[in-house]
Amino acid sequence: MMMGAPMQAGLLLGRAIHNLFSGNAGMVIASRQKNRRRYTCQSIKGEREVCAILEQLIADFPGIKTVTVNQITGSITVTYEQDEEYIDALFDALSHHLAGKHAVQERTIIPTRMLTVSDNINDSLRYAKKKVAYKKSKAKNLNATEMYTMNEKAARWYKVSVKSSKKQSKLKILTVADQGGFKFTIYERGKKKPVKTVKTSAKHLEKTVKLPKKKGMYYVKVSKRTKKTNGYYEIKK
Repeated sequence: MMMGAPMQAGLLLGRAIHNLFSGNAGMVIASRQKNRRRYTCQSIKGEREVCAILEQLIADFPGIKTVTVNQITGSITVTYEQDEEYIDALFDALSHHLAGKHAVQERTIIPTRMLTVSDNINDSLRYAKKKVAYKKSKAKNLNATEMYTMNEKAARWYKVSVKSSKKQSKLKILTVADQGGFKFTIYERGKKKPVKTVKTSAKHLEKTVKLPKKKGMYYVKVSKRTKKTNGYYEIKK
């Protein structure tokens, strides 16, 4: 799930959009075929700028092949090559930010007004395969974008190599959490004391972190600040 500048810009407008449309309907599935879905959303009808931001947001999600947002009908059509659970979670998160309501997926049994965001995301991602490392010795190379659900406890590990002592190496961190927050702890290989720690709260955060101007391997430990932390994060070098 790599998010570019459009995604980040869209997330910055999340609260404003939520406040503007909090009384309207969220995402509702209209049709669903293999690798193709169409949703309707009353909140975006006639909102040209919001539709443009939304289209860029979805286009930046990993695995999305095409996306069309129609401001006249209030519909969103996507084709994709991605796990169904992640597409469920994407539209649920977007629906929550747009209208303060959960996306109505075709398999929803409990009325969505009775579900919390945590319930919906946890249900959607229960069987999703995580491509993460839970041990430092098996740390994954950056870049990374992953979900973190409330029923998960273990920290994740990533690694990044600094190849120049003259050029400043940086990490870009983006988080979106329904509740709780994340903690990013950076270590130099062979050292127990962290070189830097970044803590995030609920909602979203964008931050650029400078790595030491020293060649070598650095490790990033991602953990939850609370048991209720529920959301996703992105780390890009």
